[in-house]
Amino acid sequence: MDTLVACKFRFALAVIAVFLVWPSVNFAQVASSFSGDAIAAKGKVGTQSFDMDHLTLPSTGGTLDLFDDVPKTIPGGCLNCFDGGVTILSTSGNALSSLGGADISGITVTVGGHTIRANSFSNTTFASCPVSLGDPADASWSGYVGYVAIDDSYSSTSDFPGGISDSQTFPLGIDGIDGTVSVNQKFSSSETAAGADIVLNGLQIDMKSGDQIVVASTHAGITCPKAPAGGGGGCKGKVTGGGIFMLNGKAQTFGFIAGTKKDGTSFGNFNYVDHGTGAHLQGNVQSVSMDALTSTATVTGTLKTGGGYTLVVVDNGEPGRADTFNLTSGLVTTGGPIALDPRGGNIQIHKGCKK
Repeated sequence: MDTLVACKFRFALAVIAVFLVWPSVNFAQVASSFSGDAIAAKGKVGTQSFDMDHLTLPSTGGTLDLFDDVPKTIPGGCLNCFDGGVTILSTSGNALSSLGGADISGITVTVGGHTIRANSFSNTTFASCPVSLGDPADASWSGYVGYVAIDDSYSSTSDFPGGISDSQTFPLGIDGIDGTVSVNQKFSSSETAAGADIVLNGLQIDMKSGDQIVVASTHAGITCPKAPAGGGGGCKGKVTGGGIFMLNGKAQTFGFIAGTKKDGTSFGNFNYVDHGTGAHLQGNVQSVSMDALTSTATVTGTLKTGGGYTLVVVDNGEPGRADTFNLTSGLVTTGGPIALDPRGGNIQIHKGCKK
């Protein structure tokens, strides 16, 4: 065997050996780290600073929950001072997504000579990595405030009957001379291939004096794996949703994210609150199936309290008011498809992994 042939032979053996020992790569990896917060109330009034019922998600993920039915004193007023008032907070991070949730009964506060009353906060933020590495991550939210009253000049009962589910800002004093009151204020949001992060404040009072009060604040963040050279390839799809609808005359709020990774396993979180009974459902995602012809997604999972749930949603286009939500579980059953409330909500079946 001449020298040239021998070199080619040794090179071929080396290439074969590399392929034999090279590890297989699953591009649908789990998130690198998580972040999240759920806060009942925080702020600064004069020299007093406060931060009440605050959950912080570890970077390794997991689940944290808090239930508090004791009214709290805040500077200038009280939190959950209504009959039967409760605070429900939750944070979770697993697989490719993180969640922050806050449900607060209400607040009454007098600051800078203005009295603000608000109740029925329900706030959920989500952050999720793309299923196909290298695509942008997602940051989304759903928020609902049942009632807001500022002095005697504004009342959401007449201006927004039934509640507010979008972002609104109202002036304190003539032309906002004393400050502003914001509802469902997206404090920050970012979406890149490296991760996503979002902070939403259910109620934010900003005074020209520098005083600030924030109620029902949630944060969800996630750091995503880097895409390998040449791209990640492959995607099974994802469905997200959040909003409000009425059941038995009572508001129901929800938020969820569900998808299937390239390796066939599912990921996601589910959060639901019945504002009539106070039932709070949280669960993981175990399976996701989608019907492209009918724009229907079926999600199943296990609730933290035990037992399973089945969620069937239909994406009937934008802006979402014609989308439907159908939940079946041992605790809450909607009894069939229910259209989302015109005040807010949306179901989105993502085509591929990108928006």
